[in-house]
Amino acid sequence: VWVGDESGRGVASVESLVLRPVDAGQLSAVGGAARDALFRVEWVDAPVPGVGGEVASEAEVVRVVSAGVDVVGEVYGRVVEVLERVQEWLADEGRVGERLVMLTQGAVDVGGGVADMAGSAVWGLVRSAQSENPGRLVLVDTDDMDGVEGVLAGVLALGEEQVVVRSGAVRIPRLGRLPSLGVVESGGFGSGAVLVTGGTGVLGGVVSRHLVARHGVERLVLLSRRGAEAGGAAELRAELEAAGAEVLVEACDVADRG
Repeated sequence: VWVGDESGRGVASVESLVLRPVDAGQLSAVGGAARDALFRVEWVDAPVPGVGGEVASEAEVVRVVSAGVDVVGEVYGRVVEVLERVQEWLADEGRVGERLVMLTQGAVDVGGGVADMAGSAVWGLVRSAQSENPGRLVLVDTDDMDGVEGVLAGVLALGEEQVVVRSGAVRIPRLGRLPSLGVVESGGFGSGAVLVTGGTGVLGGVVSRHLVARHGVERLVLLSRRGAEAGGAAELRAELEAAGAEVLVEACDVADRG
């Protein structure tokens, strides 16, 4: 399936499609409160193919290990190193069809917290790169950097882009539904103002309207780098005020600590 826009330019493609029967009971189960439930990433067990030995030559493994107690310095150093390696790898035409594997230890929270902040930052960086370069980059997080060697070949045979190994058990991420918490009653945010960063942007506007209409928030502070000068800021403020909210729009770069 090829999808094009009105000019005929290709914007999406579907290489394969699997159809499964759904009965009326399954459709009913997702109605009502479940329709508005939030989602979360769940790490589920994955059967690893019986592949042992060394990792295939078409995959290169890079170990990302923090070496000191300077957390900020380690995060910066490891992220820069990985960024440079990923850029070099993707730019190398001789590597097309091969995979670059980032191996971290304790960088992902699957119930025991995060032990390596630098590795966690690397995961965030590489996940973004994966969305732009599907099939080229793999993230593997383990609790035993040496012991994972015995299952790494099998892990890569799964074809997953993100994998966690804990005590030899292999897990992969899947989208799960959170139980519905119901509607927060008016006043559930307290009597103070609600501050929305990026408040004049598209997503900020959606969040602000939702807070006022759904949760009865009466005071909003919308932050953005241009503040009231941002496109659409005046219209958004007028709309929210017409709905009964007191709105303050401020120019503030939240990345600037001062």
